[in-house]
Amino acid sequence: MLERIFEIMESTPAKLAGEVVPLTDAELRARPRPHCWSIVEVVAHLDDAEERAMRSRLAAIVEEDHPILQSFDQNRCAQEMRYIDKNAESVLASFTKQRRHNVAWLKTLAAKTLMRVGAHPEVGLISANDLLHEWAFHDLDHLKQILEIKRDGLYPYIGNLQKFYRLQWE
Repeated sequence: MLERIFEIMESTPAKLAGEVVPLTDAELRARPRPHCWSIVEVVAHLDDAEERAMRSRLAAIVEEDHPILQSFDQNRCAQEMRYIDKNAESVLASFTKQRRHNVAWLKTLAAKTLMRVGAHPEVGLISANDLLHEWAFHDLDHLKQILEIKRDGLYPYIGNLQKFYRLQWE
């Protein structure tokens, strides 16, 4: 299963680039609904979470005995760090660099290390293995989110064919 996790994690930067690079600035910053993130905000979140939520938590679990893990309020971070104002190319480049470094580090971890646990203030005990799988799941979740935002931009123009489709936020 670890091979599949690493495959997902290694392929995410290229998948993001394929979906993000061709877009205009207006497309990158468009929010499908007032409470939803734009594509640039999703990419900025992935870049921010790569270190602050994923790597730091996993490092704490493998390096410390039963650490208390930090919460990560993604919506507060998005506002405070002004994700909407970020440059998509810059955050994508930063994410890609961090991801390359993180996957190389993850591949050095011994299998027994993945059994170590930490305590998350909202969900309780989680193992390094749980977090590693969540890291890949997180990637896929946000790739899906970006695709849904792109679908939302096309939806108004498909006329009566809307009958066959539903948007995520409906």
